[in-house]
Amino acid sequence: MPDLLSLSAAHPIPLPLDDSAADQLPSEFVWMPKGEHQISAYAAGDAQPWVGRVTCDEAGARAVAAAHAKVLASGRRVYLDENHDDAAATAWVLAFSWDPARGIIVKVAWTSLGESLLRGKVYHSFSPAFLINRSTGRVTGFPAGHAAGGLVNAPAFGAAMPALIAARLSGADTLTVNPASGGLPDNPKSTMHKELLLQILAALAVQVPADANDEQLATLFAQHQDQLLAAAQTNAALQAQLAALDVVHAKAGTDAAELTLLRAKDVARRAADAQTAVAAAVARGALPAKDETIQAKWRGLIASDPAHATLLAALPANPALTRVTTPGGDLQVTPKLLEHLRGYAAEKDAKRAGAIYARHIDGEVGKLGNHVLELMASNSLGSSATAIITQRVLTLLKYRFPFLKQITTDFSSEGAKFNQDVITRLRSVPTVRDYDGTTGYTTRSDATTTDVTITINKHKYVSVEFTAAELGSTARDLFGEQSEPQLYALGYQLVSDLLAKVVEGANAFGTSGSQATQIANAAAFNTGTLDTIAGVLDARKVSPMGRFALLDGALWPQLRGDTRLVYLAGFQDRSVIEQYDTMPPVSGFQLFNTPFLPNPTVNSSKAMHGFCGTMDSLALATRLPADYTQALPGAANGVARTITEPDSGLSVMLVQYVNHDLGSAISRVSLMYGAAVGNKLTGQLIAY
Repeated sequence: MPDLLSLSAAHPIPLPLDDSAADQLPSEFVWMPKGEHQISAYAAGDAQPWVGRVTCDEAGARAVAAAHAKVLASGRRVYLDENHDDAAATAWVLAFSWDPARGIIVKVAWTSLGESLLRGKVYHSFSPAFLINRSTGRVTGFPAGHAAGGLVNAPAFGAAMPALIAARLSGADTLTVNPASGGLPDNPKSTMHKELLLQILAALAVQVPADANDEQLATLFAQHQDQLLAAAQTNAALQAQLAALDVVHAKAGTDAAELTLLRAKDVARRAADAQTAVAAAVARGALPAKDETIQAKWRGLIASDPAHATLLAALPANPALTRVTTPGGDLQVTPKLLEHLRGYAAEKDAKRAGAIYARHIDGEVGKLGNHVLELMASNSLGSSATAIITQRVLTLLKYRFPFLKQITTDFSSEGAKFNQDVITRLRSVPTVRDYDGTTGYTTRSDATTTDVTITINKHKYVSVEFTAAELGSTARDLFGEQSEPQLYALGYQLVSDLLAKVVEGANAFGTSGSQATQIANAAAFNTGTLDTIAGVLDARKVSPMGRFALLDGALWPQLRGDTRLVYLAGFQDRSVIEQYDTMPPVSGFQLFNTPFLPNPTVNSSKAMHGFCGTMDSLALATRLPADYTQALPGAANGVARTITEPDSGLSVMLVQYVNHDLGSAISRVSLMYGAAVGNKLTGQLIAY
């Protein structure tokens, strides 16, 4: 039997006149123009090009339609691509038909990719991909498993001497089909094919030698092609025989192409299985996670012979390589968590790193506790372990010192110079206006703010150092254990310096003569006291939103014993008695236990034990010291990293380095900040 060629050639397709959606793309166009076309193409394995004619006629249209029907019957779809890349679909083929005036017509539904390429004038031509009988030049279908053509830029198909573009040869260019696989009988001795040829030639009254072989039958068939087509116009039986013959040709090409596709899928499956087996070995510690060379060798062995997967599975785990996957025996560390940890370690922007931690890591790492360092070290993330712990503790600070969320803050990861002034803004209540029937709403009540200058005059740090002897004497995560105390100490100092501003402005808060609400002693403090203070602030027209009360170690337990709160705990909210640091709002004030609140003398002779205010009462700004490790680019300066809490924006600088002279390792957390008194009318002291 003659060979089959898989070819493609281009011709123009009608494009929209403009880019508007109203100018519709063609729903059908000429897939292949009718007639004969001289072509030159290389077949697989041939040293010289094959030169001959391609004939596009009704028989070819029937063959293409039969190939399309077969693909649809298999549950797949026929598509067109871009520049014969066999990748994304530019259109889905709906049907093939024959137009005696034009040729083989294809009806399509354009994809968004195809529409954008055409409307954008990226391509102006179409190239069909098709199978031909090399001996007869007849179109016999299109390569199954591949696109039936694509958008291209090329000379027109159907010109006097058309150029062949994007020639592609199918993986199987002969009609060899293995009967054992369920295909047609082997050719060139295909019984079905020979019988069809004999039937067609007999219908044309062609004399066929009794001993004619397949090649001779094909030659006779080609010689009487014109006579055959004329007879087929009125002979339904002959039409059916021609269609069956086209299906035989197409079937042979498609079976071979499908075999090639199946082989490619098998190779891909083996590669995927090998990757899975190697990943599992790395996860259980049988292979080193960072040794890509040995992993690649195992992948190659398993892909070539899947039996090697069993050998790899039998390799014992190396305890030194085993990842921590069940700290405490109750937590499975998922690959997704490891992926997010790697993303956090690689992220250079502190805000984005903080967002990754808050969204993907916080809840899981909290369960790991002291196993964080083990987990990260066993997954090549050891250098970021302290950063993760610092990030976690920084997040916890907003719960340890929750009233920081109640005041005006300007937290930033920007650098600043010592004693530098920064400007932050306090809210102001806008003025209410009267509507005017003549001028309407022209008088504005723009929201206003009040500038407050804050001097960055505090540069604080907490540094922890361990010697080589100390680090080598235990398997504990010494630096990880110190991260929480480090940040707590830093946070405590920051809050103490903030509250010192309350001391500085103690006699300036409120109005002259009423800076403090005085009580006889701690035993006299109750919810009624807070009712009184609420009335004082109301009289000053202080906004009721965001009011808070800081109570020292004498007032807090006293208020917890208040009768109104005891009844509330007994009948509605047990958390009032179950959690010492939690109380519900009273008189519009959010309450905070502040045992470290200073007790300055106010009103000449009384000591302050509580402070009530709003967001505008105090202002706090934080900045970071300069990163001096960048002074000598390329030098081994250790590691400096900014850690940002994403909700508040509070940032600290984490610096880790080693002292080779002393044989020690140091971890330091630092920040710069300043505080200021805000709107003094919004503050009221509690004193006795």
